Amino acid sequence: MKEKEFVFNDVSERSTPSILRGFSAPIRLESDLTDRDLHLLLAHDSDEFNRIMSCGRKYSEMKDEIEACKVQMDLMEGSTSSSKPEGSSSAKKKKKVLKVDIDQIKKKNEELFEGNGGN
Repeated sequence: MKEKEFVFNDVSERSTPSILRGFSAPIRLESDLTDRDLHLLLAHDSDEFNRIMSCGRKYSEMKDEIEACKVQMDLMEGSTSSSKPEGSSSAKKKKKVLKVDIDQIKKKNEELFEGNGGN
């Protein structure tokens, strides 16, 4: 893989690069663009390729976040048990104590994020 670095001196504020202009084929590009940068490119970049790439990257990030949330929810459902407190039958119907196995959630969370390179 070829790597190239460009340094711009005397730039007073952080800029959002619009690179790979005019490309038409999908590529893999590593960058440190923030959510704000991706939204800016998606909304305002005149280059269609950059808008599509920004949208695709944001979609991929959101999909990963949704999957992580689903896993967390599944873990929480599997790690909980309901028990009724002592008392009358009406109190039993109104109140439930939710017990969560925090250690199991932490363990599964660590396993999940170890498999994704810590991201």
